[in-house]
Amino acid sequence: MANAELTYEQIYLKVKNGFTGDSSIWDRTYEYIRLHPKDLFFITPHRIWSIGHQIIYHGNLKLFQRLLELYNDKDNLIDIHSTTKDKPHGKTILDIANERKEYYKDQYDYIKRLYDQDKFIEACRKEDWPTIDAILEKDPTLKNEKPPYCSNYFIHILVYYGDIRKFDEYNIQNQPFRLDLQNVDGKTGLDLAKETKNQDFITEFERLLKSVRERGPKKEYHVREEELREYSPHTHTENNNQSTVPSRTTTQLVQSPALPLVQPSPLLTQPPVRQSEPRPVQPPPQSTQLPARQSESTLVQPTATEVSPQLLKKLTCKLTKKIFVDPVIASDGKTYERSAIRQYLTDNRFSPQTGEPMNDEFTDDIATTDLIRTLRKQNKLP
Repeated sequence: MANAELTYEQIYLKVKNGFTGDSSIWDRTYEYIRLHPKDLFFITPHRIWSIGHQIIYHGNLKLFQRLLELYNDKDNLIDIHSTTKDKPHGKTILDIANERKEYYKDQYDYIKRLYDQDKFIEACRKEDWPTIDAILEKDPTLKNEKPPYCSNYFIHILVYYGDIRKFDEYNIQNQPFRLDLQNVDGKTGLDLAKETKNQDFITEFERLLKSVRERGPKKEYHVREEELREYSPHTHTENNNQSTVPSRTTTQLVQSPALPLVQPSPLLTQPPVRQSEPRPVQPPPQSTQLPARQSESTLVQPTATEVSPQLLKKLTCKLTKKIFVDPVIASDGKTYERSAIRQYLTDNRFSPQTGEPMNDEFTDDIATTDLIRTLRKQNKLP
């Protein structure tokens, strides 16, 4: 009976009580909603609130973020604007987060940003250009963001729209598009342009990517996560695949959103002034000291053919531009040098790679550490 699936009513009561007395209820709630996604905001006739509203009331942001990843805008929709049955007016999760922000300010900031992203992407899907213009005039950073349950970023929607003039119109100097953003299918804007055979977008994207690569050290390779696992001697498990959701005290470590991507991504596009060279992109903050595990004098310099550029890039920290020494997986699911990401998070609370909110939680990236150690034993890495 201990492993029997809980009913809706049992889950609801556990959530309403704030998850007290049963540490397994986090995972059991997640598993229940995974199997019954429509029940997240479902309200029974004798209840006023849903499971989702109760989760927000108790400040379980980490669980809520995990649940959002279960949904998409194709066959498993979610309505984050669902309201309670309170009288005289129902409450959304944003209303509840606002009421509870004295206790869970980080949660309020996250949900407020989620609502902004949802409104923006909805306007993009409807090709509501006046609303898009009004939103971006107020906050141009939303251009490179989307809710986790939406398939495409604005750049993908523009490719589907098919008019390169719209792309040029929104690819402004102080807030360019990110060319490395991937949709739910793992495709960049260039991938979609080739798929839809839109030569105008193909030409423009390739021109912009070429200008990025010509800057030398800042060039980026488009490497998917599977490539690292292919070379890794162990299975690589990302943070977002862990089965246990942190407790409420851990949840409160999630930092409030400011402006995402304070340090520009190397694949940020440049504005559509084709006759001039793009402005240099400022590198992310450098770590002042990095722990060393080997003396450089004992290492053999590899040749260019021993390790592929893609793999070498995967083994290089995006912040330090050096091969990992003490790699950790951060809350955005990406790997960084421990000291460098700690320093980065002192001034920034958005991922330098995905643009999503980050917290101070790290997990040792054992797979990457073992892979680097193996390659060094084979004299394939410095």
